[in-house]
Amino acid sequence: MATATQELRPPTPAGSSPTRTRRRVPVVMLVGLLVVLAAELSLRALAGRLPEPVGWKQRDLGLVVERMEAVARSGRSVDVAFLGSSAATFAFEPDELADETGLRGFVAGMPGASVTSLDLWAREMVVPLLRPRMVVIALTSREMNANAEPQRRFREGYLDSPERRRLLGTETAGDRLRRIASEHSAVIRYRSYLRRPAAFVKNFVDPTKLEGPIEYGPNGEPRWARADAPYSIPVMEPWRHGDLTDFDVTEEAPSLDRLIRFLRTEGIEVVLVELPVVESLYVGYHPRGAADLRAFRTALAERADMQDVPLVGAPTLEPIETWFVDDIHLNRAGAARFTRWLARRLPTPS
Repeated sequence: MATATQELRPPTPAGSSPTRTRRRVPVVMLVGLLVVLAAELSLRALAGRLPEPVGWKQRDLGLVVERMEAVARSGRSVDVAFLGSSAATFAFEPDELADETGLRGFVAGMPGASVTSLDLWAREMVVPLLRPRMVVIALTSREMNANAEPQRRFREGYLDSPERRRLLGTETAGDRLRRIASEHSAVIRYRSYLRRPAAFVKNFVDPTKLEGPIEYGPNGEPRWARADAPYSIPVMEPWRHGDLTDFDVTEEAPSLDRLIRFLRTEGIEVVLVELPVVESLYVGYHPRGAADLRAFRTALAERADMQDVPLVGAPTLEPIETWFVDDIHLNRAGAARFTRWLARRLPTPS
């Protein structure tokens, strides 16, 4: 006769038993291990065709920092550092500066930055690594807009980059563990690509599409196919509802003041430069059109006057098809021409 305990025990599902369940656990673990091993071997085999992760939320920053670190290790002096967003990155050719003036230049670009981000970038990376005699702060109105979501996201990504924390001596235990693990495991090292499998598969045949420019010259100048691409007109709406949303310079202007004061405190000469754009089209991307562009130029002039630094206005470069990639980025021919033009207007660093 069955006991009460036996009568209340739930029936064992058909085809199942505790023994079989225990047997399935090692099988699942083994399958998982084989999947990870396959991914590890595959990524190691493909590593030569993947852009190497650099520990920054935006890959370009890591590549520029690598070039600046190489300059610091070499002991070479930098006479002029060009500071700005991607518009500045594409606007200068250090070899042209050297040919015109004999000065050594470095393009310390921070693609996607606002002036607030450039202030951080200069204090934390550019000045400690390059120790330049002069900094050219080269801007378009985009970098002076405090209300743009893309600029805000970029700043947050910069602040949250593990490599930034390592360089500043604020690396966490988790950062160190992931860095050490990535040195031994391709799965850990390339995990950012695995989080985007669709983009990874789609763009694998062209690695430049995964992370943007993947090559920079020894002086920070970009070497990327886009710099030689034909002129194309960007779509207006992403600008109007993104980078130039609710255009307002009042919050970024104090950041520019702080940046200039910091550089001068470090004994570095400062020159403000307005970068050339295709103004006939670019002005229309601002919510209030020409009024916003005037507000930007007024803010630059006021900073130059209050801080007693030179301000160089933008030249007109035409025809635009010859000198521009899009409405704010110069092509390599345009960068060479603009660098030569500006070199003749720069004061000699003391």
